[in-house]
Amino acid sequence: METTLEAPTAADYKPQFDTTAEIVRVMRTASAGKTEVIVRWPSDELWSKRSMERKHLTKVLGRGQQIPEVEEGDSDLNLYNATRVDGSPDLTAAEATMFFNQLARASVRSLDLGSDDAVVKLSVMNGIEVTHTLRIPSAQQAKDTAKAMDRFVGHPHSTFVNTLKLEPAAHLWAQLSPRVEGYLHNSVPIIHKDAVIRELFMALEREAAEGAGETDF
Repeated sequence: METTLEAPTAADYKPQFDTTAEIVRVMRTASAGKTEVIVRWPSDELWSKRSMERKHLTKVLGRGQQIPEVEEGDSDLNLYNATRVDGSPDLTAAEATMFFNQLARASVRSLDLGSDDAVVKLSVMNGIEVTHTLRIPSAQQAKDTAKAMDRFVGHPHSTFVNTLKLEPAAHLWAQLSPRVEGYLHNSVPIIHKDAVIRELFMALEREAAEGAGETDF
């Protein structure tokens, strides 16, 4: 009996995240009105530099109340000037922040903790869905990495400043026998590795709290 194979349709092809392609966005700018903005995908080193230049402030008001705030400074403008393609318009610092917040998108769609592995699905730039499957880290690995990822400094008036380091999460990610889907050439940017590890840590903390009978975690 002869078998007929149907040709794949457009619905059968899933878009892949490509760190080698130029990114084109149409946005309204102060310098050129509504126009195309084109950049190269930033290297891991540039993403890390941006993260270190941003300050995450938390002002403690008392009675459990806090006000979080992010001071971007010129971090996004510096990143834009390092990756912009010739002909792209000048951007203000606020415009650059709006632009790179879209590029850095990594929203968790689901996270499943198995007996040995965790499966994390992200929705990233352009709505592309990617999957990370990792070995679950040991308690010591999680403790050491979490300590290295965030640097808190106390300031006057009950204000704390946190600087986020991306490299510790990326280092742990590489140690956990990662398998990925949705990335062209399996090239995973450091900001996605960091997002996966941070979400994994929170899931493990929730699991531990539930196991201890805590209900307010």
